[in-house]
Amino acid sequence: MNAARDNPGADGFCNANPNDDVVPAFATGHDAVYSYKCRNGKAEVTGNPWQLDKRGFAAKLWTVLPGN
Repeated sequence: MNAARDNPGADGFCNANPNDDVVPAFATGHDAVYSYKCRNGKAEVTGNPWQLDKRGFAAKLWTVLPGN
């Protein structure tokens, strides 16, 4: 997962779409931890939908497998 708050793809999308409420995953990358919106042509973090475990993996994508 990409935990960087600065996202060049979101910046480029917002430059072209200065006030969109949502920056799509094709612009941010499908590994982005944060969601973004555009405000006056700048990407702005709107939340942190992916909680990461201590190794940096998205915790909700993992599950415990039953033992034998």
